[in-house]
Amino acid sequence: MRLLFIGNSITQHEISHSIGWHVRCGMAASCPENDYVHVLCHMVGDAEYMALNIASLEREPESADIDALLCDARRFDADTVIIRLSENVPDGKTSTFIAAYEKAAAYLDGFGKTICCVGSFWKNDTADALMRGVAEKNGYKFVSLANIQTDEYMAIGQYENKSVARHPSDKGMRAIAEHIFAAMQSEDESDGIEVFGGGKRCRVHRCRISAFPLNREYPGRQRDKGQSVISHFVNIPTGKITIDLGKSAADARILPSCRAPDVVCEGTRMTFTADDDYYVIENGKEHLHLFPVSDCEPDIAPTYAFTAGEYEIGKTELHPGDSVYIARGATVYGSFRACDADGIRIYGGGILDGSREERGADIGWTVDGLFNFLRCKNITIDGITLRDPCWWTLIMFNCTDAVLRNVKVIGNWRYNSDGFDFCNCDHIEVDKCFLRTFDDTLVYKGLRIDGLDERDVCYCTARNCTLMCDWDGAIELGAETIADEYHDLSFENIDIIRTSDGALRIHNGDRAVIHDISYKNIRIEYTPADTEQVYQHTDDTAYPNKPRRIFPPAVKGWTYCNRWSPDGIMGKIRDITYDGIHIFCRDDCIDELKNAVLIWMEGRDGDRNVPGITVRDFTLNGEPFMPRIHINSRVEMTVNGERIKP
Repeated sequence: MRLLFIGNSITQHEISHSIGWHVRCGMAASCPENDYVHVLCHMVGDAEYMALNIASLEREPESADIDALLCDARRFDADTVIIRLSENVPDGKTSTFIAAYEKAAAYLDGFGKTICCVGSFWKNDTADALMRGVAEKNGYKFVSLANIQTDEYMAIGQYENKSVARHPSDKGMRAIAEHIFAAMQSEDESDGIEVFGGGKRCRVHRCRISAFPLNREYPGRQRDKGQSVISHFVNIPTGKITIDLGKSAADARILPSCRAPDVVCEGTRMTFTADDDYYVIENGKEHLHLFPVSDCEPDIAPTYAFTAGEYEIGKTELHPGDSVYIARGATVYGSFRACDADGIRIYGGGILDGSREERGADIGWTVDGLFNFLRCKNITIDGITLRDPCWWTLIMFNCTDAVLRNVKVIGNWRYNSDGFDFCNCDHIEVDKCFLRTFDDTLVYKGLRIDGLDERDVCYCTARNCTLMCDWDGAIELGAETIADEYHDLSFENIDIIRTSDGALRIHNGDRAVIHDISYKNIRIEYTPADTEQVYQHTDDTAYPNKPRRIFPPAVKGWTYCNRWSPDGIMGKIRDITYDGIHIFCRDDCIDELKNAVLIWMEGRDGDRNVPGITVRDFTLNGEPFMPRIHINSRVEMTVNGERIKP
């Protein structure tokens, strides 16, 4: 284990004979072995450690240069970070200190890490309350030292200098170490969840997800972490799986409900047999995402090979023929970009993580995102997990002949964090992927960007996928549709566990003629957790305490022109087939669902009709069903063989 200690003189103080301090360690331990850093390292098994004194952040928080103070500490890449500060904050600077403190913690944060915020050794209830607030807001551990803030734990009488003597004695140092150690042992990254499969314990990973559907219009900004919650995901083998949720499993269920395995629940445990597919365990508002194990052997000589461990790569440029192997157990912090490249392959079973990239006010369309490909062809992405992008996850502009298989997208909580965005692309195949996103999930756009063609969006397929959309549309054509045509797109055998404003959306906001689109065997789940989405037009816009429960349309389409429509030419929608739209919900939702508008479609302008819309085999919980429908006079539609009138 690697431990990082960030603190002041209690953590480490250089020799200073003028004050009677003659050893380099935490003041006022009798020797280095007895300060809390060394005691804690011994408790956890003689860990590798780094200790830094950054008391300047306490004394002058308004001018603290976080990067200069902590760049070496971040490169150390510790498993656990212990931040133990506050004793040197001048009166009147507590608020400024807390802001710098939170920024320092975020700078050192990363998934798979434990952050321990340790309270004051000298009594300071105000600072303790504020540091606890930082910890609770960001999912860190807070370690209170309130019960050892007495003379008994200080080195009074052991040193002539009174300031030195107010520091922890050996007894105080051991007490600090014991408090931190207890917090470290109280839970690991699984937060009490245990998963067993194939005779082994499976590693449970953390991620952030949105706490509620509150979003900003593009370009947005960095979202407050207080609008997110910690969630979890785990790779499981096929066969018998046992999961201990750490709390009652009586109300837990597996989604998608239409293909959930039989489950035995006993107390906090669930046991079932898994096949090679995606599942989500819903337990109240909490979710555990289950992904099938995926990995493969690396090529003989991949361009980049990341074995088990953690790596930081920044923004890495790929070139024609490059291959990237990210093994199971590897977490790579950074992103990849390529221009005019042929034959790129990214594969393995590990994680590509964007959590260390702060969201800026100005997003670069052609440089940001975990993957950003311009004018590339013959791309393969297979098996990896993509976590916490600063905005869109995977972006392709003017690309052709790409295959995305067994890719998982998780941890999208920031504003505008789409899943896959294919912009003016053709011949794109998405197969057996899982995407949980905050904002549109599987997206096909037409954009106007300097140096890129406004090509048709065509000959694309997506099948065998599982989608969770926490904001807007799960499968989205648009909203930007700057292309002459969208055609020959097909979506088949897809589970949509959640959608916020339409599962299957054709959002034609520009000149494109969208036609010959096929949706087949699409299963859509509705749960009581689906609540209204709200735009945050100002920073103080809050999500309602009692939001409305909603049942957004399964099918939604419309044409329009607004400020996102630079051409100002009304597009068209025609010849769209929905063959097998299967709705599922709990029994306590059925009456509300029957009264919800599940098909909503409108055309604009008298000569811009929306003809040839066909819906066949629309069912509710396995039974044939005629849903409530809203169309206007410009839409020609049949549902289950019946011609629909406006």
